[in-house]
Amino acid sequence: DQARDVGHVDHEVGTHLVGDRPEPRPVHDLRVGRESGDDHPRLVLDGQALLHPREDSEAARLARECYAAHYGTARLRELAEEAKAAGLAVVIWSYPRGPNLDKQAETAVDICAYAAHMAALLGAHIIKVKPPTEHIGLEAARKAYEKVDISTLAKRVEHVVQSCFNGRRIVVFSGGEATSTDALLETVRGLRDGGANGSIIGRNSFTRPREEALDLLGTIIEIYQGKA
Repeated sequence: DQARDVGHVDHEVGTHLVGDRPEPRPVHDLRVGRESGDDHPRLVLDGQALLHPREDSEAARLARECYAAHYGTARLRELAEEAKAAGLAVVIWSYPRGPNLDKQAETAVDICAYAAHMAALLGAHIIKVKPPTEHIGLEAARKAYEKVDISTLAKRVEHVVQSCFNGRRIVVFSGGEATSTDALLETVRGLRDGGANGSIIGRNSFTRPREEALDLLGTIIEIYQGKA
């Protein structure tokens, strides 16, 4: 019940209705397509238990197929529908790549916002993107962004989150390149202030000594809890 063909994300500000039928249909709040059972894991919120699928279940088959795979949008859409039918939450890491994008454009605010928006349209419940920079990747989008405040990371993150059905999807951000503790925590505070639902921290934790990494992750949790 979500559109396959849409205009640029700049034209979707404040989206409440989408559709590929004659009449637009409402964008619903986050949900998984069916009730979960013993072999159907579901989206985990508020400390609920995650139920693991049986090895021979449809959910397990889908999990094996999706793990560490790269798909085009058509197959990804099909997998999302299959996953929802099996009671699985759909997570998409939406990283723009391609010959028409240079390294700087991959994290440009307009490109990141559009990538997140497309992941939502493809059926994602949870969307992972990179923290957006102030750079504009598409010259055609520059005029539209004259009306959007992208001066701070928090404002850029707010724009990316808004691009996902006006905040109706869970949006998390990567930890970025290896950096100092102070720089990383400053980024995390910007993400939190912009409405991010969390950070996925890899190299910035496992490249540090164990105790230092645990302290770092503890501080990041406290930042998102509003305690640091």
